Amino acid sequence: MANYNEARIIYSYPSILNRLFINNDDKKIENAIDAIGWNALYYEDKPILAVYHALSCGNTYAAKDVWGKEISYLQSVSCDGDKLASNYISTVTFTKEELKEKFSGELDTELESKTAISNRKTLSSGLVEAVTVFGTKFTGAKVRSILNLPSSNFSCTEKGEEVIFTVYGNGHGVGMSQNGANYMAKQGYNYKEILKHFYKGAYLRSS
Repeated sequence: MANYNEARIIYSYPSILNRLFINNDDKKIENAIDAIGWNALYYEDKPILAVYHALSCGNTYAAKDVWGKEISYLQSVSCDGDKLASNYISTVTFTKEELKEKFSGELDTELESKTAISNRKTLSSGLVEAVTVFGTKFTGAKVRSILNLPSSNFSCTEKGEEVIFTVYGNGHGVGMSQNGANYMAKQGYNYKEILKHFYKGAYLRSS
């Protein structure tokens, strides 16, 4: 499980964003920033940790399930539009030998098994909580990190000397899905409604 302290956020005022990231011709982004102005998201009078990711597995994850810390406004919410994305499902294939090399130094030699992947345990959200690799137990987050998988929501299939990972979504899965937010905007939701959906109980106010 990743450490909560690994989560980071940068707060930038519109003028700084405008100077660093926006070309003078990009009126669409300029107008979006002007519309939001100096507003920021708060929860119980404190600025929120407005984390986001590229693409959920069809629902986001609670912060507690990913970082081990309960955060009231970072709960699991539905994100059905993400299932329509072209990269919603991806596959990554390793030979068993390649897999052993990836986990070199991480495996308990006394527990080593010929079975590459076993005992996969998932949460109701689909997040892999634990999985056994060649006899050694790992968290799903650790496996994702070692293998550089798009997310920690994955299933595994062994075919001969190959191990195929089928991965759902892209990113840590907490907070706002960028693809999901874009999908909601195309369905006619405004930015306030989108933020309200992803950050439960948070509210906008002038910063």
